[in-house]
Amino acid sequence: MSGADVSGSLTLSRNELLALLRRVFEALYGKSCDYEAMAEQIVWLECHGLGGLDLLRTCLTRLDQEERPVDGILIVPFAEGGSSINVDAGGASLLCIGDLLADLLISRCAEQDRCKIEIADLLEGQAIVPQLSRMARAGCLAAGRITNLDDGTRWYAHVSGSSHLPVLSGWEGARDCGERVSLSMLCSTNEDSLRQAMTALDPNWPEPTISPGELATSYSDSLGKGIAVGDLAAFNAIADRVLVEATEESRDRKSTRLNSSHKSISRM
Repeated sequence: MSGADVSGSLTLSRNELLALLRRVFEALYGKSCDYEAMAEQIVWLECHGLGGLDLLRTCLTRLDQEERPVDGILIVPFAEGGSSINVDAGGASLLCIGDLLADLLISRCAEQDRCKIEIADLLEGQAIVPQLSRMARAGCLAAGRITNLDDGTRWYAHVSGSSHLPVLSGWEGARDCGERVSLSMLCSTNEDSLRQAMTALDPNWPEPTISPGELATSYSDSLGKGIAVGDLAAFNAIADRVLVEATEESRDRKSTRLNSSHKSISRM
C-alpha cells in the first residue's frame, strides 16, 4: 500500500517502510550488525505513535559519519557478572546497541531473579521502548528511566505482566530523546520484584500518561491508514548504496548521492 497526498508526502505501509529502513541500515553498517533489528526499532516507534522517523532524521547524518560502536562496550561489563552492571557508552547510539542490550538482559534474567544496569553517555535513548516490548515477549519484564544529561528531564517506561506493550510517563511533548542521556534499567521475571526495584530506584515513579491501549490503537491505525513520510529523498539516497556496482562511474554516483543526502537531512 502506498500513495501520495496533495501535500506531497508519501504514504507507505509498515512493510514498505521496514524494507526501506532495512536497506538504510544495511548501507550504513553492512553485515557488521543486525541491520534488520535496527530498522525494526524505528518502525516500532513510528507505528506506535512515538516519532520513530523524527528520531531517525535527527541522527541520520551523524550515524552516516560515525563508525558503529563495538559490541564490547556491553559484552565486557556483562561478562564480569553480578546483578548490578555499569556501562559507559561513550556517546554510542542505542539504535546501534539496543538489540544486543535486550538479548544480554534476557539472558541475565534467566539466570537470576533481578538485575540492574546503568548506562552513562548514551544517545537515542528512546530506542529502549521497543526493546522493553521484545523483552516482555521473552518473559523478561523490564523498566527504564531515561535522564537527559543537560537539563535532568526524565522519561519513564515499564512493562507489566498484563501486556507486552509498555506503560509510558513523561513522553508527551518530549519525544525527541536525541540528546545525551543516561539509562537506568531494571529487569526481573517477577512483576512484584520489578515493582519493588522501581520504587527503590525512584520512589516518585510517575503515574502513566500513555497506556498500552493507546499504543495499540496507534499501531492499528498505522496498519490501516499507512505511515506518512514527508521526504524520502535522504533515506533513499542512503538505501540506494547497497545496489551500487563496484565501478569508477558508480563510485562517482555514490559520492554525489552522499552529498545530496546530507543536504536533504540538514533541511529536515
